[in-house]
Amino acid sequence: MSSGGRGRTAQAIRGGTLLAGILALLAAAPAGDTVDDPLRLGIGVLRRDGILIPFAGYDNGRWTAPWPGPIGGRRRTDVAIPIAIDDVPPKWWGPQGPAVSWRVVRTDGAAPLEVISPTQYHAFCDTYLGLRTDYRGGDWDRADPTVPKDAIAIAGKAALQPIMAVPRHADDWAVMTSRITDEFNQQEKIASSSFIHWKHPIPAEERRTRAIELETYYRTELERGNTRWTASYIEAVRTFSPEPEDEECGLITFVSGWVLQVPGRKDRFDLTARVTYCDRDSVSFIQPFGMLHLKDEWYWVMQLASWSDEVYAISRIRPDQVAAQVVVSGGSCPRDK
Repeated sequence: MSSGGRGRTAQAIRGGTLLAGILALLAAAPAGDTVDDPLRLGIGVLRRDGILIPFAGYDNGRWTAPWPGPIGGRRRTDVAIPIAIDDVPPKWWGPQGPAVSWRVVRTDGAAPLEVISPTQYHAFCDTYLGLRTDYRGGDWDRADPTVPKDAIAIAGKAALQPIMAVPRHADDWAVMTSRITDEFNQQEKIASSSFIHWKHPIPAEERRTRAIELETYYRTELERGNTRWTASYIEAVRTFSPEPEDEECGLITFVSGWVLQVPGRKDRFDLTARVTYCDRDSVSFIQPFGMLHLKDEWYWVMQLASWSDEVYAISRIRPDQVAAQVVVSGGSCPRDK
């Protein structure tokens, strides 16, 4: 490891922002084609404290993000703060408009959600505008920089379908670990060679001999026309023993992303690696809320969050491509915070 020790090395390893990495991982692409029979929706995440954050609008195959960004903090958006619901500009609501009722939507059903008033809230180092509702969730640690998300809310007619969390002790975990090994090694090599002033202390040949541990495995079985395929999201890690200057927290390689499997075809991978330390300061973790099936397209709705920022995302899932339709920052803090 470099002579500057763990502190300088950590600064090099943790450079960049989570949002930039997620944008690369999700591989944003143009929204879907327009079709007949218009369907218009608003999509939001529902915090445990009852605050609704509208972050996406859907209009007949086209996705937008009409709700304003931060109203305070480093990335402030200059907007007039509405006092009452009727003061909210119509364009902020998205294509469905303000008259459509919201529902708390989970994979096991939905319930009405009353929107009461606009409200300001804090997430990490930013201040946002949300909507206070009649929803009340459980308790959470008030010292955390953000509030847990309990569900999504939808304005309009759409059902949420489940994303399967593959049981940890299922044989499929070992099968998936074997399936991703070569791609894991390739992405680790790319990530390890991306630093300018730092070199991985363990040679690539030796790294490849270390075990890979699958930590997260979500899977959906999808169908469109005559094509059936499996879309999985995984998080996996390879750990290394601490060096003397690592303060008992050694390096890891964290890999996350998509695996697309179509019978009779070669697997497609969209995985990204990050080399960091065991505290995972710059690593993001997925929280999937469920799937939407709209106009013969499949979409995953999810949150991706690290210790210092989070984003809300909707990605279109096809047999040969995962393409982000909406990626909205939910708050962040500078790395030195």
